[in-house]
Amino acid sequence: MPRYKNKKRETRGRPESTSRQPSGRPQYTDRSHQNAAFEEYYKAQGLVPADEWDRFINALRTSLPSTFRFIDRPEAKDSREWMIREYFDIFKQAAIDEQAVVDNDATEAADSSTTNGDTPEHFMPPTPIPWYPKNLAWRMEIPRRVLRKHDSLEKFHKWLVSENEMGTVYRQEEVSMIPVMFLDVQPHHHVLDMCAAPGSKTCQMLEILNANDDLNSDGLLIANDANYERSHMLIHQMKRLPTPGLIVTNHEAQFFPILKLPVCSASSSDGMNAESKEKWEPLLFDRILADVPCSGDGTIRKNVNIWATWNTAEGRGLHNLQLNILDRACELLKVGGRLVYSTCSLNPLENEAVVAAMLSRAPHAFEVMDVSDHVPGLKRREGLSHWKVPGDPASSPPEYIEKYEDAQHSKFKWTRSMFPPENVKELHLERSMRLLPHYQNTGGFFVSVIQKKAPYHGYSSLRAPDHTMAKKREPQDDRVSAADEKRQKAEPNAVEPGANTDASASSPLPNADHDAVQGRAANASHEINTGKLRGEPRFYSYTPACTDLQSIIEWYNLPPSFPIDRVLGRAAAHPKTFWIASRGAHRVLRARNISCLKVLYAGLKSFIKNAGAGLPPCTYRIDHVAVPLVRACARTLRISFDDLVTALGTDYPKFASFGVATPLALSTVGPYVMEFDPADDQSGRAKERLVNHTLYIPFWRAQTSISIFLDKNERRTLYARLTGLEYVPQALPLKAKSGVADVDARVQAE
Repeated sequence: MPRYKNKKRETRGRPESTSRQPSGRPQYTDRSHQNAAFEEYYKAQGLVPADEWDRFINALRTSLPSTFRFIDRPEAKDSREWMIREYFDIFKQAAIDEQAVVDNDATEAADSSTTNGDTPEHFMPPTPIPWYPKNLAWRMEIPRRVLRKHDSLEKFHKWLVSENEMGTVYRQEEVSMIPVMFLDVQPHHHVLDMCAAPGSKTCQMLEILNANDDLNSDGLLIANDANYERSHMLIHQMKRLPTPGLIVTNHEAQFFPILKLPVCSASSSDGMNAESKEKWEPLLFDRILADVPCSGDGTIRKNVNIWATWNTAEGRGLHNLQLNILDRACELLKVGGRLVYSTCSLNPLENEAVVAAMLSRAPHAFEVMDVSDHVPGLKRREGLSHWKVPGDPASSPPEYIEKYEDAQHSKFKWTRSMFPPENVKELHLERSMRLLPHYQNTGGFFVSVIQKKAPYHGYSSLRAPDHTMAKKREPQDDRVSAADEKRQKAEPNAVEPGANTDASASSPLPNADHDAVQGRAANASHEINTGKLRGEPRFYSYTPACTDLQSIIEWYNLPPSFPIDRVLGRAAAHPKTFWIASRGAHRVLRARNISCLKVLYAGLKSFIKNAGAGLPPCTYRIDHVAVPLVRACARTLRISFDDLVTALGTDYPKFASFGVATPLALSTVGPYVMEFDPADDQSGRAKERLVNHTLYIPFWRAQTSISIFLDKNERRTLYARLTGLEYVPQALPLKAKSGVADVDARVQAE
């Protein structure tokens, strides 16, 4: 039975101080931004010095500035230059129109006059965030709600939304950019993002891992999230970047499985040799980000309803989950590796208490790193060495519990890990950092950087049901608690102990021999036995014996170095899409116990099947995101500036429209890539052109015309940057032929 079945719909699950607008959004009638319990609790914790308290609390009562980040790739540099040239004057000329910024409601208008800068006298254009490198991160003092509603800024807002959809810009809160800055990710690292959705921090790490656009990289990023729907939102975010080293999984972070990988051989191209194939090692990570679930009171500037609902119970209730996630992260970390634990909470029960409890479990194995000299220009405050544990939330005045022994007979649930340990001074919690809103006009955030100095096998109560490595288990894996067995029964998707381990151990990513026996030698595919997820097709591996792969190799004249052995698909025969995995990602998919890992996405989406009649021997085109990584093929056509403008500005342009009509007319029907190098541009329009990096655009050569494969937003943006004009496609009349279709009008980009 639904929890609120007998309650009125208008008040379901909302504070009594709210009412429902016709639009369906709650409107808070109490906009005073006051909560006595919140203020008393954080004063008692000594979160800020007494002389800073007024600035701290006043900053929390103002709206949060808007921030965004350009990706660290050449195309983003063009986007930044376009923003400066086209939109900065809009900010300088924008006049104050308070009625266009706030609701007509009198309470809203009164509130905006006291929010200390929501509607400045002159709107200032975005400015670079000083501590973020390369001028990639920008801040606008204008709150997001103002940016959305102000008529004068509508054009800029649409540009920002469009760039976000294209993947050149990420709308990311400033403090959310900080954890990755302290991870020090390198392209060869194995990285785990334990609670990855919605994916902004994951994108930051991917940009570093893919800095060299190398399909043969050993780098790996596993982006995990416990929520299935949010995991797919994460995949959508990641598709904007080249991702050969990416694997997206769906696990509760505290139960993330320990995989057994084949031991690498430096002398083998695929990392394996005959002598090492029966040797296995656990998958441990060089870098781990544990941005754990939290009460989120550091986001109170944008989630103003927290003022009405905040209490001490939320932080206390999440403490054990956060500690369990951190424990698992510490177990999965390599010796010498680095882990960042972070929350968007101000509460020491979710921050210092969690870190202290973890360090106390293995003081010889971990230490908090001193990163005070990292990220110059970032203002921060040291972590706390002492904090107070709240008692009964309903007590007035508030009560605090001095030591764990005093809490054992209470009706509320406390654990020893919530209290400062006796050796707290030895743990150097002051090396952690807390980002406060009045320091640089941000939200609240906590970051602790932990280094592993010695092996650690995890807390005994955290044995997950799917961590069994084989029927004959190793001693450290034979620690399944009664709670885990109960959890196993409750989760139908959990892998039974020992299930499929023999099959996965004997033939992870096998070759085509098995399929030849089954009469499928033409496809040379084999199912990868990952963990089962309802509605998710499995991945398949292929070999050069696959006829579809053979057609791709022959058509594109792929070099011998192309990683055919790391091609993936999601069908046994004739898949719609081929992915390519990096060496690091491919090695994970060869894990002995890969059936423990619930994989949603893996590798780089590279070749997409085209449908239609009269197609050439190769029916697979290159996905536009993958072009920079697989551009070394014979089907590349260099074009001029004018030809590029024609291709972008006209739907299905005829050959006669191009200066390269002869090579187009002589070439065979099928998929190609057009290349435009600004260095070779002889058009004399370099000053008006704002595209300064080499473009690779996939297209289809039909009988008499071509069709390019670009997202409509990206096509519109490229056209505007090349010409300075608004994109208005010029559609040509289409002629349908009987029997064989002229693919001019029928080729559809996936």
